[in-house]
Order: sequence, then C-alpha cells, then structure tokens
Amino acid sequence: MINKLDKRKRTTTMKVVFYIAITSYVLSLVSCGVAYLWHMEYGPKSPIYASALACIFFFLSCGVVLHTIANTNVPSFNVDNKDDGNTKSTE
Repeated sequence: MINKLDKRKRTTTMKVVFYIAITSYVLSLVSCGVAYLWHMEYGPKSPIYASALACIFFFLSCGVVLHTIANTNVPSFNVDNKDDGNTKSTE
C-alpha cells in the first residue's frame, strides 16, 4: 500500500516559491561575480565589497529556505478533507 503522504501534490504557490529559490541562487552567483570584480579593482576594504559579500549570504540563505519550503510535503489542514492520509479508517 502506498502512503498518501508520499504522493507529492505541488500547488501553484509551491511552484512559484521554487522558481524564486532558483532566482535567489542565480542572484547569489551574480553577487559572487560582482564581489570578485570589485575586489580586483578596489581591494577588500571597500564597503561595496562588504555589501556584495552580504548579498551573497542573503541570496544563498533565501534560496535554501525557499527551496526547503517548496519541497516540503505539507498535509492538508482542511476540516472537510477526509482524504488527506492522516485520518484512520474505521472500516
């Protein structure tokens, strides 16, 4: 018997969050490029270099959190929904 929680029902919101996570990863890579170029041009003591490093951390952290949210199997909390896999059958 297949557990009903194993079947993934991806809602539209979960798909949107997944694509935002991918965008955050891409922006983190772009921030890496900016930080590298700024470091080569002006050195590590520039405040813009520090801001680029902070952007790398921010976008990477957002990407990880949003990716986790998008891949989480959240059960239905509707009271009317009896087919969510969490109720025990009395038959």
